[in-house]
Amino acid sequence: MTLGDPPFAPDRGESDPLTARVTMLEGHVAELERRLADLATASPRPATAPAALVAQPAPAASLGSDRASPSASASSAAAPIGARLADRARTVDLETLIAGRWLNRVGLLAVAVGVAYFLKLAIDNAWVGPRGQVALGLFLGAGLLASTPWYLKRGYEYFADGIAGLGAAILYLALWAGGNYYHVFSSGLTFGFMIAVTGGMIAMAIARNSQPVAVMALLGGFTSPALVASGQDAQVTLFTYLAVLNAGLLALAWLRNWRAIDLPAFILTESYFWSWYVTYYVPAKLPLTAGFATLFFAMFLALPVLRAKATSRTDGEHRILVPSNAYAFLAVAVAMLWPDRRWTLTLATLLLSAAHVLAARMVPVREGRSAARLLLGGVALTIATLVIPIRLDASWTTLAWSIEGAVLVWTGFRIGVRSMRGMAFLLFAIAGTRVAGTALITRFSSAHVVLNERFLTAAITVACLGIALWTARGRTAALSTLERNAFAVLAVAVNVLAVLVLTVEVQLYFRASAQESSNALAEGLAVSLLWALYASGLMASGVRQAIAGLRWQALALFGLTIWKVLIDDMASLDGFYRVASTTALGLILLIVSFVYQRSVKGPRTS
Repeated sequence: MTLGDPPFAPDRGESDPLTARVTMLEGHVAELERRLADLATASPRPATAPAALVAQPAPAASLGSDRASPSASASSAAAPIGARLADRARTVDLETLIAGRWLNRVGLLAVAVGVAYFLKLAIDNAWVGPRGQVALGLFLGAGLLASTPWYLKRGYEYFADGIAGLGAAILYLALWAGGNYYHVFSSGLTFGFMIAVTGGMIAMAIARNSQPVAVMALLGGFTSPALVASGQDAQVTLFTYLAVLNAGLLALAWLRNWRAIDLPAFILTESYFWSWYVTYYVPAKLPLTAGFATLFFAMFLALPVLRAKATSRTDGEHRILVPSNAYAFLAVAVAMLWPDRRWTLTLATLLLSAAHVLAARMVPVREGRSAARLLLGGVALTIATLVIPIRLDASWTTLAWSIEGAVLVWTGFRIGVRSMRGMAFLLFAIAGTRVAGTALITRFSSAHVVLNERFLTAAITVACLGIALWTARGRTAALSTLERNAFAVLAVAVNVLAVLVLTVEVQLYFRASAQESSNALAEGLAVSLLWALYASGLMASGVRQAIAGLRWQALALFGLTIWKVLIDDMASLDGFYRVASTTALGLILLIVSFVYQRSVKGPRTS
């Protein structure tokens, strides 16, 4: 390079080799793209490095720091190739979902609608008689079921499941038409044929190890009683059939470890039970009905316990099934035994709680904890607390709801079940409403403060609400937005309830004495001081624990206290009481303001 040459001028002697190497690199990238595309479309085979893609030695001449090396260029080129392959895979998955599943279901639905229209057309034009129509439906359904092995041998498993479901549906409809519409079969014979179809679907599910077919058998099995219903009371036949059907389905779910059977079976069983109960139940049927209810309860408790015993954990659906099963049985007991047989109901409740305790003891503890044991134990404890409102009335019932709510919150956090925490909020709402209503409408002649049943119930209720809030602290990550808002409302409600109860106690203390003007003046002063002191306690707690919500509640109560002193007390109080009210409030506000600025904001610097 000479002084006349421009800075960093390319050497003529190196331009041709550089151009050749760049051209060679571009060829490698193109070959890489072509081979990756071939691999994506071809069947999988052992990955071997093509000879053309073997790393080439780096050129001797340096390309400079501002030029990309061949390896860096290949990496940058491979990145968009990988992105294109990922997009292609997603496209294939979407195509499989639409073409393989959605079109299958839509096609089956279209065929079912077409068959229904054909049958209607045949009926309207008298092409086929009643027996022929039923026979046509039976042959068509049986033919579809018989054709499923042909699809399975060719690998069309999902399509075969759909064909089996369509065939079973047509068989059920044909049997229903033959038994209930045309009366070709008797009701008992129709029911027997439907049981046979359900048994065949269960056998097919076992042979093919297919959970979708098992679900179809479940739906068909639970549809059968509705299709053959005659409008007469058939409790023994109906409940025996449901028990046998559930036994088969639950055994299948246990043996195959299928998780989409037990919860739908429980919901459908309860639907049939309560539908029969509201229509046909009379007290004379108590022993038989209680026996079937106990049988259903035991069946739907057995599978979650067996699975928890084997795995020491609870599946998501069992977190719903276990408490729902217990509360459903308890609801049946209450409906049949309350209020004439309260002692029997108490015994049934205790036995129900003991059953869950025994089930919890059967579940092993691994690595120091067991979510299944906590779930069963929490349900047992919750049911045990219900014995109190069953045997007691008034304040004791409120007390039981409060304790149960605190237990449900604690248990719901320990095992991660939001529905239990939701039930706790409902119980807290009931208990809080009862406490507030009692405080507002009850008038006692006793002058004792605190030492009465009403205040004891209110104090324990407030304590239970506080325990629930304390349990939720530090677990905000596990809360949904709705739950966060619910706990925020609960944090305000607990203080409102406490202030209300304390205010009523103070008022009743002064009003229990002789009605003198001095008592009324002292009552107004005492209430103002109570509010100011309670607000000060909230502020101190909010500052110490760094909880803005407590500080805002304190400010709100201070505002209410200021309004009372300046508007109400100044008008109703006189003399010493007026001086004491305003002076005490002012001193408390000054102290709180000073402590707040010192603890939260810190001293101001000029």
